[in-house]
Amino acid sequence: MNTVTGFPKIQFLNLFSAQMALEKAKYQLEASKLHSQVEDLKAKLLKKTKSEDDLLQRIIAAEAQINELKARLNDSHGKNKHLDGENARLVRELDSLSKQLAVASHNYEAEAVERVDCA
Repeated sequence: MNTVTGFPKIQFLNLFSAQMALEKAKYQLEASKLHSQVEDLKAKLLKKTKSEDDLLQRIIAAEAQINELKARLNDSHGKNKHLDGENARLVRELDSLSKQLAVASHNYEAEAVERVDCA
């Protein structure tokens, strides 16, 4: 009888085969759990990627809106400068016309007094 540590060879092989089957089942179960974890992580990554894509689109839209507002602000500043210049010109013109009116009124009064004196 060929024996390996007291067992007949066939019994040893059956026991060894059973142990290998148990280990195989254990590794298959572990592989299944790992596969499930990988799928869960893929789903989470996909969700985060979608969230990041959504955020990126919102950021792009916000930046476009900011650029539009900056352009409108610059345009408003340009118009404001133009209106400030126009206002300054009109103030100078008003001042000049006020002086002309004062001179004309003074001349009119002087002429009226002169006419009254001559009459």
